[in-house]
Amino acid sequence: MAEREQLTRVGMEILDLLKQYDAAHFVEMKDDGKNRDGRLAIDKKILELSKHLGNIGGFCDSNSKRAIHVFTTGILDVSMLSTGFYVQLKALLPTIVGIQVDYTKKPPFKVMGVNVKALNTEVKAFLGR
Repeated sequence: MAEREQLTRVGMEILDLLKQYDAAHFVEMKDDGKNRDGRLAIDKKILELSKHLGNIGGFCDSNSKRAIHVFTTGILDVSMLSTGFYVQLKALLPTIVGIQVDYTKKPPFKVMGVNVKALNTEVKAFLGR
C-alpha cells in the first residue's frame, strides 16, 4: 500500500512539472536546451515512477508484470528520449496511478483492469506516430 501511495505522489509531481511548460514545446519534439533543468526534473520523476511500478510488479503475476513492462519500456522510457512524448505520458498517468492490485489473494498479486494486448497495441500505435 505504501508503494501505491508513492506511485500516486510521484504521478502528481510529474503532472505539476509538466504544467510548467506549454504543450507546443512538447509537440515540437526538440530539445533546444532552454528547458534542460525542467527536463532533468521530469526525467528524475519518471525514473522514480518506474521504480515504484517495478516494486509493485515484483509481487504480481506474469500477465501483470508484462503490463507493467509495457508501461515502463513503452511509455516511460520513450518519454525520457524526447519531450514530444510528454503529452502521451500526461495522458497515460491516470492509468498508471489508477492501477488496482488485488491484494486479497496470496502472491502473486494481479493488476486489475489492464488488458495487456490492448495496451501493447496502443503503445505500438503511439510509437508509430
